[in-house]
Amino acid sequence: MYKKSHKIELTLAIEHYLLRSGIQFIIKQLGLDVNYHHISNTEDIKKGIESDFMILHHKIIPKPKALNLKKLQEFYRGKVLLIGNETMHAELFDNVIYPSDKELDIIQKIEHFFSELKIKEPEENNEAISTREIEILKHVALGYSNKEIADKLFISINTVITHRKNLTEKLGIKTISGLTVYALMNNLIDANDVKP
Repeated sequence: MYKKSHKIELTLAIEHYLLRSGIQFIIKQLGLDVNYHHISNTEDIKKGIESDFMILHHKIIPKPKALNLKKLQEFYRGKVLLIGNETMHAELFDNVIYPSDKELDIIQKIEHFFSELKIKEPEENNEAISTREIEILKHVALGYSNKEIADKLFISINTVITHRKNLTEKLGIKTISGLTVYALMNNLIDANDVKP
């Protein structure tokens, strides 16, 4: 869960609409409250940006990229997630997404990027999710269908659906990928067990 009252100021330094839309979709699925700023060239970064977070696509960085990446760090002091390629100087950044990354890896990297906004729920609030709901969550995150979950837990499909609906309401997470990331981040499942 993220801090509800904290609206994130995020700059998307991405030229292409399709890529921007995809990033915004993933962020929305993670339940983050974001105010977006869009820029499409590095000159805008030099003018000053009013955000603590930036997702930067390597295509807007002029050549020589290594030199210009270092210059960017002089102008922008916030946290940067680079969408790069394997040949770039990605070591300049703590957070890098590569085109070859799998869907779950991308979601985890984006969630990790915003992890400082995460809040630990007090121990007594964990009771809000029942033991049965945690079992359902684990199975959903591992890629099982409603019928498979019902068969494994010896309950009806309608009961599974009810528990999933309750989970969605309690956690504020509406997608399977979002529930999977939640289960991974809370150590309910192991990443190696998730079906591709």
